[in-house]
Amino acid sequence: MKGLGLPPIRVTDDETGEWIEIKAKLTRGDQEAYRNLIMKITGEGSVDILTVDWLTPMLEMAVVGWELKTEGGQPWPYTRARVRELPAVSPLLTKVQEAIAEANPTFGLTGGLSVGNG
Repeated sequence: MKGLGLPPIRVTDDETGEWIEIKAKLTRGDQEAYRNLIMKITGEGSVDILTVDWLTPMLEMAVVGWELKTEGGQPWPYTRARVRELPAVSPLLTKVQEAIAEANPTFGLTGGLSVGNG
């Protein structure tokens, strides 16, 4: 099936050489879990927004690894929990967000959403 077993996409900061890898394609399960985290469809057909922080759950689902360093230059190994410790705004995260949106157009991540809009 198209999209299964693809290697991760590596997004690199050309200035620092640091990188973040994301899933090449998010799954139907990822999409359902993401929507359940950020919105609730009521019985009347309206949508209640549960959070304005849409980027954190998306990064938790999409990021599968990274090579990042602390401000002191020490390695900062990837763990899923550390996704929440990433800076609110960074050029690399902007590139990651764009890569996620490009690889997963059905998630509706294009348009007015951007890193730091929180």
